[in-house]
Amino acid sequence: AKVLNVTSANQITVTHNGTVIPASFNNSTKEVSINQPLISGNNVFVVTGTNNAGVDTKSTTIVYKKPVAMLPPVVSFINPTVSPYTVNMSSFTVNAKVLNVTSANQITVTHNGTAIPVFNFNTNTKEVVINKTLVAGNNVFVVTGTNSAGVDTKSTTIIYRKLVTLLPPVVTFITPQGNPYNTTNANEVVTARVDNVNSQSQISLTYNGVQTSNFSYNSSTKMVTYNAALNMGSNTLSVAASNSSGTDSKSKTLIRKKPCVAPVLAYQIPLQSPHNHVGRDGNMAFTFSSANITSVSQISVTNNGYNVHVNLEQTNGNIWGTVPLKVGANKLIVKVENECGKAEKVLDVMYKGNTSKLVPPVITIQTPTSFPHTTAAASVTVVGKIDHVSSQNNVQVTMDGTNIPFTYNTATKVLTIVTNLTVGSHQVRVRAQNNYGNDMEVFDLVRTGPQIKAPIVQYTNLGNGNSYRSPFVSPQRSYTVQGRVVNHQNVTLNVYMNGNRLSNYSYNASTGVFSIPVAFPLQGQGTQRRVEVEVRASNSAGQHAKKGHLVYMIQSISTNPSTGNVGSSSTQTYKNYISKADSYYRKGELNQAKVYYQKAAQANPKASLPKQRLAEISKKLKAQKEVAKPVVKPITKPATKPITKPTVKPNASKVETKPAETKPVVKPSVEQKGVNKWTTKPIEKP
Repeated sequence: AKVLNVTSANQITVTHNGTVIPASFNNSTKEVSINQPLISGNNVFVVTGTNNAGVDTKSTTIVYKKPVAMLPPVVSFINPTVSPYTVNMSSFTVNAKVLNVTSANQITVTHNGTAIPVFNFNTNTKEVVINKTLVAGNNVFVVTGTNSAGVDTKSTTIIYRKLVTLLPPVVTFITPQGNPYNTTNANEVVTARVDNVNSQSQISLTYNGVQTSNFSYNSSTKMVTYNAALNMGSNTLSVAASNSSGTDSKSKTLIRKKPCVAPVLAYQIPLQSPHNHVGRDGNMAFTFSSANITSVSQISVTNNGYNVHVNLEQTNGNIWGTVPLKVGANKLIVKVENECGKAEKVLDVMYKGNTSKLVPPVITIQTPTSFPHTTAAASVTVVGKIDHVSSQNNVQVTMDGTNIPFTYNTATKVLTIVTNLTVGSHQVRVRAQNNYGNDMEVFDLVRTGPQIKAPIVQYTNLGNGNSYRSPFVSPQRSYTVQGRVVNHQNVTLNVYMNGNRLSNYSYNASTGVFSIPVAFPLQGQGTQRRVEVEVRASNSAGQHAKKGHLVYMIQSISTNPSTGNVGSSSTQTYKNYISKADSYYRKGELNQAKVYYQKAAQANPKASLPKQRLAEISKKLKAQKEVAKPVVKPITKPATKPITKPTVKPNASKVETKPAETKPVVKPSVEQKGVNKWTTKPIEKP
């Protein structure tokens, strides 16, 4: 502690639980040091400073708790609640609790005798989460907890029995994406996934009306691969598959196009040939429009046989520059060429020379004052002046090659351009002409900001690892698939269900959130009804598509009574509720978890897990509502007394001291700032 405005240890008293104890005092730093053994429980230290001006006292309490002896680990399984436990799906999440350990390094997990190196352990809830694909038959999971006090081991057995229901084949094209698919390649490798068949003999492939066996099928990955030699135009590929439960077929159209197009060239400024140029000098600005040209190296321009430097606008293909004319006839020749062809334009220009009466336009850009002009704003107003034109019709303004609106005041000669900018660089060109010539100004406006990123489709209520083999099992026949599009700026969204495009879905373009209603059909073979949804998102930065797989069990699945495997739709519904509730519980979303634990308790009243979790959630929610009342410190107003009090400040590095002859006597005033630090404030006496 620090005690200001005292000069010796005799002016300081320190007590511990009411007993005066020794302490050291540094008169230079005004710091009091106390070295005192603590007793179990509360230790109240009181520091009192005294001088002729008064007394100040502050106290602090230190609670000493002896360390608690470590307990040995205790392992218990949460899911499954019984052992052995029988399931009919290979994907399963094992949940266990290991008490009296502090990290995952104190826990080992094995599956059928093989260590599982990767699992999740929550140090707060002490819960171990094991996501493992089950093998057919017995799956023995052993969890062991170890600390310095001992070891505890528990095991559970999960029996995985595959469903014997044979599903009909499902054909899905994987690559290339899009139907029809356009390409300039002579060959395309086409891949398709064919599920629920065992061999290539159950698959037929037809290309352009002719059946072929020149394709491969991998029974492990379920992938069909075919190298298609494309004819110019449309090519049709069909894949069909069959088994004892039914057939399925899909077709894809591949369109081969020529890889390039010959260039195109046209007059723009001047609009035609021949052209009479009138001006004070012989410099003439020109512009030609072009297409299918990507580089200046593909352009050749000569004027009267001499090469001319030109510029190419990549955004619109405009070719422009300035040439010096001689008096009389001039010939400007522009040639463009690419790998598919070439084009040429000849501009004949007659220049009669300069006279003092000829006044061509003069363009002056006043604001912004320098270019390129960089801004974060979505709009920039450009102001300039154009002399020697009589009408707005004599002025043209383009941005990135496209005409944009502007205003021109013929009285003040002021030109005003209000631009709307997207992120990136934009080239603005201002042209003016009259009967005596033309003028042109070119400048760049650059808007900074975040670049558009390619979209990413995510489903939010189909569970983790959703796939054809691990579909989401719907608890009811009607279900709403929900998700969002990451990087949803300027996104176009298309939704498909079982390959058919949907229109009855909702999408919020501002947030990227979408909802897709799903109704499972009642008609069909077997007890499963399967639906596949696909969301495709695209913007200027790219595209992304993602499929979601859902299954609905319409009736109980018969099982062997001797195995104890219930395997009914009500059991599946219970598991679904438990899975959702556990997910919310692990995330700390207790209100959502409470809803699904209540549903699980209604689906299976005999189960103990939902009741146990509901009791835990009630305690946690009650604890969260207990909010401590805020502590309000009184504000001490300074008195007008000229005598100041001693001040105690925690760990102050400097103490300012006034000369003795001008320093007022102060009364101690100690304000507690921490466990063992105080600050005293001077109070002047009247």
